[in-house]
Amino acid sequence: TAPPCGAGRRRVAGVAGWLATVALLVAGGAAVASTLDRAVDDARDDPRVVEHALASNPFGPRSMLREAATRRGLARVRAAADAGDRFDGVVVTPERLQVTLVDAREQARWVAVGPTGRISETDLGTRSGPAAPLSELRDVDPGPAARLVARKYRALRPDATDPTLVLSVGSVSTTSTSVRDLAAALAGQSPRTTTSSSSSTRWVLRWTASFRGVRSADATWPLEPR
Repeated sequence: TAPPCGAGRRRVAGVAGWLATVALLVAGGAAVASTLDRAVDDARDDPRVVEHALASNPFGPRSMLREAATRRGLARVRAAADAGDRFDGVVVTPERLQVTLVDAREQARWVAVGPTGRISETDLGTRSGPAAPLSELRDVDPGPAARLVARKYRALRPDATDPTLVLSVGSVSTTSTSVRDLAAALAGQSPRTTTSSSSSTRWVLRWTASFRGVRSADATWPLEPR
């Protein structure tokens, strides 16, 4: 026997209500999951969380001393630099990569990149002395230095603390002299020789790994400059 029309409508309404409830629960669950994902991302990028993780493992996944992170950091600094900027050294710790930039007015500033990719700048005022063009920074290979500091840290544990890489900038001036004999061009005159000279600057970049908490003989480990 077919159910009364009213009972059928109530059954359909009940099913529809159940489906609506399920849809609300699914939507609510997706919203909660999205909120949790954002909360986890925010927590991972919280400076206190990052600092705590790096304190226990200076070469962990978020460390700026890892080769890939150092490469990304150098690229970020180059992209943030202004036209005409030069650089006067790089310091890399687990928490940050910091480059000293000098502009055309000899005004210096620190440009730092952290594990989250955020950039901060600190003005240092007027400076004097040579600074290398950014093209030299583009050619820097941090791979050997990153491997050196990690290897020495493992060898010097548990005493070694504060692993650090420093890229120092130096220069060497060279002078070239050319000699040209003009006797053939000066027919009928006494042969004579003219000389001209020009100077150029070769930039010398050297990585050094350093640690605290160890004897002085183990505190610094320089790489051969390129």
